[in-house]
This record gives sequence, C-alpha cells and structure tokens, in this order.
Amino acid sequence: MKEGERIIQIVCNYFERDANEVKSPNQLRENVVPRQMSMYLMRRNTKLSLTEIGRHFIGRKGKPKDHSTVIHSVNTIETLIECGWEYQGLEMMDHVEVIEKILKRKTEPTMIKLYRYA
Repeated sequence: MKEGERIIQIVCNYFERDANEVKSPNQLRENVVPRQMSMYLMRRNTKLSLTEIGRHFIGRKGKPKDHSTVIHSVNTIETLIECGWEYQGLEMMDHVEVIEKILKRKTEPTMIKLYRYA
C-alpha cells in the first residue's frame, strides 16, 4: 500500500469513516474533517508534493483536488489545533498525536480501532 493511501486508510479507520467517501467530493463534516486530517498528515509525514497529495482525492468536478485545496486543508487543521477545537470529544492535537503514533508503528490499518480509546 502506498504511503498516502496508508495514511488515508488509517485516518478513515480511526474516525470510522469509509475511505471512498472521504476521498469523494462529499461535503459532510463527517467526511471533511478526516479528509483534511489526511491531507495534513500526508503533508507532515511524507515527501509528497501538494499536487501529489491532491491526486488522492476527488474534487466536485471529478478531477483531483488542486494544490490550493491541500494548502487550505493543512492550514485549517493547523488553525483547529491552535484554537483547541474538539472533534468527537478530543482536541484536534490529541487526534494528530494518536494517529501519528499509529503511523510510526507501521500498524496495519485494520488494527486502528484497538488504539483509538487506549
């Protein structure tokens, strides 16, 4: 599994979302936050360019997300971390820390649920 796809799968399993929905142009908050988190973590933990990150996601016109969308997603997550915004009962920074620990362990994406509430 490619590094970018692995991050998407781990984030989706962590937030209990379907990866295809998160990668789609669907604008539901339940999908937008994991999508933005995936882009943020891909930017932070890989050497992928903004354009390469965008290719993992589909925009509203059926084309890959633009690099400017990736920049917006990264900036949004950084802002949410700075202001201590909570999502699903935890501050954004807590979510980032847990997911990055999972990424570093090279844990299989299917094992995520075991770590979520530990």
